[in-house]
Amino acid sequence: MKQHLLLISAFFLLLLPAQIFGQAMEKDISYEDEIVVPLNPVDIPIVIEVPLEKVEPFLSVSVEWDIQGPPGMTNVLQIAFSSDASHWEPWIDLYREEHVTKPAPHQVSQLLYADKRTRWVRLRIKPGISAGPWLSNILVHFYSPGATRNHDEGESGKPTGETPLNTPNDLKNNCPCPHPPYEGRSDWCAIGCPIDPTPVFTNVTHLIIHHSAGSNTANDWAAVVRAIWNYHVNSNGWDDIGYNWLIDPNGVLYEGRPDNYQGAHFCGHNAGTMGVCVMGTYTNVAPTDAALNTLTELLAWKSCQEGIDPEGFSFHNSSGLNLNNISGHRDGCNTECPGNTFYPMLPSVREDVANYIATCPQMAPPLNLTAEEQSAQEVKLQWQDNSFVEDGFLIERSFEDESNYSQIAATGPDAETYTDQVPEAGAYYYRIRAYNATDTSAYSEPAYVLTQPSGINSISLSANETLRIYPNPLSDDQLLHI
Repeated sequence: MKQHLLLISAFFLLLLPAQIFGQAMEKDISYEDEIVVPLNPVDIPIVIEVPLEKVEPFLSVSVEWDIQGPPGMTNVLQIAFSSDASHWEPWIDLYREEHVTKPAPHQVSQLLYADKRTRWVRLRIKPGISAGPWLSNILVHFYSPGATRNHDEGESGKPTGETPLNTPNDLKNNCPCPHPPYEGRSDWCAIGCPIDPTPVFTNVTHLIIHHSAGSNTANDWAAVVRAIWNYHVNSNGWDDIGYNWLIDPNGVLYEGRPDNYQGAHFCGHNAGTMGVCVMGTYTNVAPTDAALNTLTELLAWKSCQEGIDPEGFSFHNSSGLNLNNISGHRDGCNTECPGNTFYPMLPSVREDVANYIATCPQMAPPLNLTAEEQSAQEVKLQWQDNSFVEDGFLIERSFEDESNYSQIAATGPDAETYTDQVPEAGAYYYRIRAYNATDTSAYSEPAYVLTQPSGINSISLSANETLRIYPNPLSDDQLLHI
């Protein structure tokens, strides 16, 4: 069963009164869609009440402003948070997010996270910087991503056993490396968060690694992904989340822009890239082993799929740079991403990916299993061999539903078809897996078929009898007369 997400979102642009603290507390602030914020007098903090009635599981905030000051004068604002307007968290410098492509003089800050109990926010110009007409049009974005169901308070954010993860396979270049399980977009954002409606497709040649520069801990990482999506779309003005994949510290993988959709993560030179964000800040600490393991599996799958040498070096057409095929964000942009501790680890990441490809499990499940009725007692199965070292395939069948599978046959190696003699007409489900002397693959996706008895023109039902129909609902090529 997929998780259902409660999504509570708000995007507020606030009119901040140029009031001293006490006056701002008393003023009835009006919240509207878009309002310019005056910032005088600049020596007195401006206090804002958070305009959301309920915040779960945290508050995310970003700030926009226009600046006409001297060159390089961009990081001039600070922000602080409070739950009661009396005790304040330390001031945080707002810096310009380098990915944003809005034209100058517009600036967008980094994405900030605050405790869900935060009710007050204050802004100021950094001490020592004089005010002037060069600063204008300040907009504050508040967002509550909503709590993800089945991620209980205090949980690490791992998907529960009730949520089956997606496990795609790909035969491009006969790649034996499986795609690691992941949470698809409908898993982490069942309501909203639409995909880019006008995607640009790209042939991936380079794999770009990022960190999110956010918190390294969270009770609900799916909510963090939603906050990043909201920030990229509603603050940065992009069509979708910038990354193709995101990984949390527990090693859980999240789908961003679909595979081979061009992202927005490499300074406008996104063609030919796949962007992977390891969530957290890795300036002074390294990513977790769980996150690195998932990163290795993901990069191995994509390298294998596209024929990319993970330890290679090649020309990247969009940026005009010679890059490692697995590069960090800073290799093509003026940024510290993916962090001063993580970036020096990339040579070992490349080596780990190459080693993983060399030892990828060869026992992959069959693909595209189909079941076709040949007669009332005969069903033909066909599938695609996705394995390389199998001794054969084990075929299982279940009658009427998927609760009572049992093995009915075993084939030899390289088989891609089997004809089953069923004991009676009815509804049958099939699944198969590859095997050898030491291992078995995962199961294929199930296939369904309904065999129908011949020569029956009508069915008479007595009182208290019922007619069971398979499948339910009926497909287009079946007709029932009552």
